[in-house]
Amino acid sequence: MLFADLAGYTRLSTELDPEDLHALIGEYFRRLDALVSRYGGIVERHIGDAVMGVFGAPVAHDNDALRAVRVGLDIHKVLEEMSQEFGRPLEGHVGIAAGEVVTAPRDRQGRHEFAVVGETVNLASRLSSRAQGGEVLISDAVHALVGPRIGSESVGELVVKGIPHPVRVWRVLGTCDDAPEHLAPFVGRARELARFSACLRGCAAEGRGEGVLLEGEAGIGKSHLTEQLVKRALDGGFAVHRSYVLDFGASSGEGAVPALARSLVCGKARATREERQQAAEALFERGTLPGERRLFLNDLLDLPQPVELRALRDAMDQSTRVAGRQRVFVELAELACSRSPVLFVVEDVHWADAETLSQLHALSEVVRTSSAVLLLTSRVEGSPRHTWPAEKREPRVMELAPLGDDEALELARLLVSGESQYVKQCIERARGNPLFLEQLVRHASDSATFEVPASIQSLVLARMDRLPAASKAAIQAASVIGQRFDLAALHHLIGDESFDCEPLVREALFDRVSDGFMFKHVLIRDGVYASLLRAKRREVHLKLAAWYLGKDANLRAQHLDRGESRDAPLAYLEAAQAAASTYRYEQALSLVRRGRELARDAHEKGPLLLLEGELLRELGAVQDSLAIYRSVLSLAADPAWVCRAKIGLAGGMRVSDDIDGALACLDEAQALGTEQGLTAELAQIHYLRGSLYFPRGNLVGCLEQHSAAHAYARRAGLPEREAHALSGLGDAYYAQGRMQSARGYFHECLELCRRFGFGKIEAANRFMIATVRIYMNELEEALADALASAAMAAQVGHKRAEIISRLTAGWILLDYQRDEEALEQASQGLALAGALGARRFEPFLNETVARVLIRRGERRKARELLESSLVYVRQHAASFIGPWLLGTLALATDDAEQRRQALAEGERLLASGCVSHNHFRFHQAGMEACLAAGETAEALRHAAALEAFTRAEPAPWSDFYIRRCRALARPPADDPAGELRALAEEARIVGLHSAIPALEAAAKGPAGPR
Repeated sequence: MLFADLAGYTRLSTELDPEDLHALIGEYFRRLDALVSRYGGIVERHIGDAVMGVFGAPVAHDNDALRAVRVGLDIHKVLEEMSQEFGRPLEGHVGIAAGEVVTAPRDRQGRHEFAVVGETVNLASRLSSRAQGGEVLISDAVHALVGPRIGSESVGELVVKGIPHPVRVWRVLGTCDDAPEHLAPFVGRARELARFSACLRGCAAEGRGEGVLLEGEAGIGKSHLTEQLVKRALDGGFAVHRSYVLDFGASSGEGAVPALARSLVCGKARATREERQQAAEALFERGTLPGERRLFLNDLLDLPQPVELRALRDAMDQSTRVAGRQRVFVELAELACSRSPVLFVVEDVHWADAETLSQLHALSEVVRTSSAVLLLTSRVEGSPRHTWPAEKREPRVMELAPLGDDEALELARLLVSGESQYVKQCIERARGNPLFLEQLVRHASDSATFEVPASIQSLVLARMDRLPAASKAAIQAASVIGQRFDLAALHHLIGDESFDCEPLVREALFDRVSDGFMFKHVLIRDGVYASLLRAKRREVHLKLAAWYLGKDANLRAQHLDRGESRDAPLAYLEAAQAAASTYRYEQALSLVRRGRELARDAHEKGPLLLLEGELLRELGAVQDSLAIYRSVLSLAADPAWVCRAKIGLAGGMRVSDDIDGALACLDEAQALGTEQGLTAELAQIHYLRGSLYFPRGNLVGCLEQHSAAHAYARRAGLPEREAHALSGLGDAYYAQGRMQSARGYFHECLELCRRFGFGKIEAANRFMIATVRIYMNELEEALADALASAAMAAQVGHKRAEIISRLTAGWILLDYQRDEEALEQASQGLALAGALGARRFEPFLNETVARVLIRRGERRKARELLESSLVYVRQHAASFIGPWLLGTLALATDDAEQRRQALAEGERLLASGCVSHNHFRFHQAGMEACLAAGETAEALRHAAALEAFTRAEPAPWSDFYIRRCRALARPPADDPAGELRALAEEARIVGLHSAIPALEAAAKGPAGPR
């Protein structure tokens, strides 16, 4: 019996207009009546503002008490919703009692109803009156029926008039939906229980844990033993966090590790999005996790990224995302271990993918130094111990053997009375497999025949054939969904929203888990699934695929695949695109490869191959990516695909420094793109060609190509392509030395990136703002930009951008004469370049080191470093940095002939075409070296050359050094206006501190050094 009263009804009746009160109470009764009915109860009557519900009459269920408790809890949720809708706080108090009652049929206006009387009715009413607002109170009899399925606390005893003894009362705190139901009796496994109990005791006593791998064949009892181990852990004061690896039927974001993360954050693995969001916010508000972890936590909890983080996630490479998720997962685990001993459980690890295994390896390292135990279960085939990293401690393996004859007999006796010949045959046939034995004995208890099925499959079929038609249809449909299934999906398949799975739970075929159900064992699911005729399987899979349309692209593709639909390859393409859009590249790659396996012709294979090539490049497998793009060319089915494949090849060749090959591919792609009118592709072609021209010093071509890319991107309405083109235009103007124009394009590019969240493009271009600001004499802002760019690049794993950001910061710190900090930036950049294999950046960074060595008077070391760098530069990057290094070598040498040769070689390279920073840096070094050598005319010649180069768009940096050179070249007497002191003050203001000493020395007169 359930009584639910509306708290404060008398107050409401005085405060509300009668019509408003009538509307509120009417809506209250409507919603509560529907709630009671939905859980299988009936509303016996309304008494004032109270609802009286009956469960178990006239139709009984085996879990009526639990149904009533769930209604009680849901009533409070209904009243919360109504509070918001009606604009005033509404609370209820609920009482539930169980016992015998007398029901008498009555007829009210043609409706057959039941009047219910007895002391249970009186007790439920009294419990409702005793409950506070928002509470559900239950009698001891109800508590005994619902047992471990609820959380509760005793509130003492209640004396009720008419009941001869006090009644113990319990307050319901919530339901425990993951509590196991209808488990078979547990026998044997004493050795394993003792070993695991000792492990728990040692962990709790010493504060150090270990990993345990429970290994055995299917059906041997891993899950059942795990339940016992979990109970022991809970009894020992351990918190338990548990998840499963599913082989089929898992939707996006439902992996084993994300489920553990949800359990750690929310207290349960199947939390709603709202619950996950609230729990995550609480972690940051309390300072439990730093704010920079939000992006990775959102990924783990399958939460949408806020706008401000989308660009950051877009900028990250895949390895950074994976490492970030793992780091947050480890931190969550460590946090849980700091609060209490913890047992982590992950079942069916033999189905785990590489990322899941990597995260479990990391978790195993946490438990080694924490009060925690990691329990993994696995079949022998696919066991993780065979691939466990050598550098990490392997988990302790407990191999489950079959039950002995005595244990099997004990289990059989607990399941069925007597020792018939049939039971003995069951024990013999099961061969110690507990699952097989349980199912055989249950078959015996409900079978009229005494034939012993030969396998689990035949056994499951025998049991299934004796089910009611509706239950048989449901279990068959569920087998198509997968081992774990959602009730809504099952109702869709069978076309019956009222179907109740509880009878199949009682038959030990299903288990209830959280907000759904799962098969008692995967072998049962496999047996049922295998019994379906191919035509029936296809029909149900296709119906299920239709159900997932718009809900889950991954599951839709899988069911179309198993339904042998011709649409499966395209569905896998769409699923892979969806996964790639959220940076799940490994998952996208497996999806696209399955789609390719199913593709029947070139028209289906082409788009899948193109996406596969792109995914491989994103994952760093450049050579594999090139092979895939070349395979597209062999299809020759669609000129547009050939064009995109050529673009893909060019992109890969650019990464591997095959510039000539890349340019040839782009020429071929452009011909096709122009012929087919592929505007978006043409934007990409011109952008890539301009990017290839940049390091080669083809400055006119660079500008032409990026201008064309920008025009095509605008025409196609593609802001991402436009951002790429704007960055290219910035590069083109930078290459020509037009720094003011370059800064404008880079600012426009970054503005577009921030507007649309193009984080990857932003990370790749942010350092260029710092670079051009150097030449605008905005050194303070440039240093802040460079360091911020380096921090962002490090955060997102963009190593190339971090290298350039750090070398840019190094240049600026040299100007500030902060040499130790400059060396630190160069050192970090060199380490990154070495790890990345990016040798082209090492000469830039070595130049910074050489400058510091020159200042320290270690000129020989500086020369050796520069000369070794020039060996590589002359072969691979002469037009990109050759003159710059040669200018610095001229500064480092004391040999006049070597200085002249270095400067002459630099000028020859400049004449052949070089990126602008060579002009700026070479001529500035030339001026410095010649002034130091007393070659005033040569110094002035370098000043004139730099002035000519920047005439189209003068830059403050070059203008300063030109004026400085000319001032230093004049005799001190020719400085009547104090230009030397003015220049020194100007240098101090803008941050060119390294330019000050020579100016101050010259200002002191002839005795001072020039």
